Amino acid sequence: MRWGAAAALLVCAALSLTAYGVRHADPDKAFYLDQLAQTRGESYAQGYAQMLKEYEPRGETADLVFFGDSLTYRGDWQALSQTLKIANRGIDGDRIAGLEARLDQVVALRPRKLFLLVGINDLSERAPREVCADYAGLLDRLQQAMPETRIYVQSLLPVRTDIRTLPDNRLLEQVNRSIRQMAEERGLEYIDLFFPMLDQSSWQLAYDYQLDGLHLSKEGYAVWQEKVLPFITESEPSRKPAPDRPGDRLPGRIGVWERG
Repeated sequence: MRWGAAAALLVCAALSLTAYGVRHADPDKAFYLDQLAQTRGESYAQGYAQMLKEYEPRGETADLVFFGDSLTYRGDWQALSQTLKIANRGIDGDRIAGLEARLDQVVALRPRKLFLLVGINDLSERAPREVCADYAGLLDRLQQAMPETRIYVQSLLPVRTDIRTLPDNRLLEQVNRSIRQMAEERGLEYIDLFFPMLDQSSWQLAYDYQLDGLHLSKEGYAVWQEKVLPFITESEPSRKPAPDRPGDRLPGRIGVWERG
């Protein structure tokens, strides 16, 4: 057997053992990995398990965490500060359910601030109302698990539907309105990344900001970093009060989608 083929088999075996270990160590992660294996294939599930292994808590902490999917994963967030420790907790292709399954890994970092961006992969597979309901649940879990962490809710980014099959930008803008409403109802800061990256003439992600219609170029990440930098460098403000009237937050209330 050639060395290249042997090395590939060893890598596959290592990934399989990693996935096996994660599945038997944590029921929530095991359930999600099994879902991934069924819907996206065992290879993707093994790669995801490898990322879970990499993100396992080892006693370290972080000042800030960026939490999300491939858009987050591909960003160089530590470049935003020479003094703060910034942890990147993005995973390629991740969805809301994945963030919930690995929430404990982020909680263990005890960050002062968390920047959230997720949802585009969910919207490629499920109805907006379902996605918004799950998003609301994620925000509630984040607040319950991290009461001392200041959570920044980042909007979905625009995409280029002329390059690849993705949700329409008008739909994404509607979902962003719902996400903004959810954030405001919970006293969370909302950061708009959609319109700063949108080409208003075509209503597409600006061409220079993208690589493949979805993922960002270095110019796109520069815009993103410019928008979040003020929130990273600001002093700790007093926490926004969450709504305290019983009718302000009812189960299943997910913003603009309840009006349809």
